Amino acid sequence: MRTLQDCAGNTLTVATDPLSSFVGRFIPNGNGTFSGVVNIFTGNVPQISVTKEIDFANMTNARCNIVPVACPTVLETIANVRALGVNAIITAPIKVRGVVISDWSANNVTGASTQRQNFVVQDVTGGMTFRLTAPTASGSPFPYLMGETVEVTLQGKTVAQFNDQMQISGVATSEVTDLGIIDPMPTPQIITIAQLNSDAFESQLIQINGVTFGAGTYSGNQNFTVGAISGTCRTNTSATFASTILPTSIVNIRGIAARNVGSRQIQPRNTSDLP
Repeated sequence: MRTLQDCAGNTLTVATDPLSSFVGRFIPNGNGTFSGVVNIFTGNVPQISVTKEIDFANMTNARCNIVPVACPTVLETIANVRALGVNAIITAPIKVRGVVISDWSANNVTGASTQRQNFVVQDVTGGMTFRLTAPTASGSPFPYLMGETVEVTLQGKTVAQFNDQMQISGVATSEVTDLGIIDPMPTPQIITIAQLNSDAFESQLIQINGVTFGAGTYSGNQNFTVGAISGTCRTNTSATFASTILPTSIVNIRGIAARNVGSRQIQPRNTSDLP
């Protein structure tokens, strides 16, 4: 949502469907004619909805000498942000809120363990990987702990991919509000290997039941099977449990659904995710 202001200082909220074809366009910074459909939002708040790009194409005249009104940051779902698609630029003042499901204390998070910049957040609609602008200092704990609820401001960010996994990079710590442990940890969704390979659960907490591993340890990419279908379990070599021996019986495995250069993977967060 944005705020429209006339030369007398009167304001009106402007709404745009996040799935519209022009949602990634920069808003006009001039004065002129603006069209749309007037409706009433929750709480009897009047607003004007933009339906097509021509509605704001003629705002090219000089601006009025009016101090612009600050736009409130609107809470958006992670699913809607993901639906914008790769390379979408987020111009609206939005933020997402969810629970941190990644755990740097065990060093098994996507991204180099020597830098510790990535963290994964999940809300009731989906999950997203975020990357901080700077590495976490050596010897310092990662600023956002597993189980904490955070709000991440997204205006100006680009929905990107790294090694085929969707993520939002360039997040400053000033753009993340840590609300503490106030919301429950998402319950792992029990899925199949086929569902893991579909990308539908990327960056979400999942569980796959009835899996069989081969011999070895968790370190690196380890294949497992359910019947004739195979999947991949990913553990960083620097993870605290990398040297743990793989189970020899049929087990259930939990972790975060991830993707790395075409490979769909489940990444256990710590030893509590292991059988």
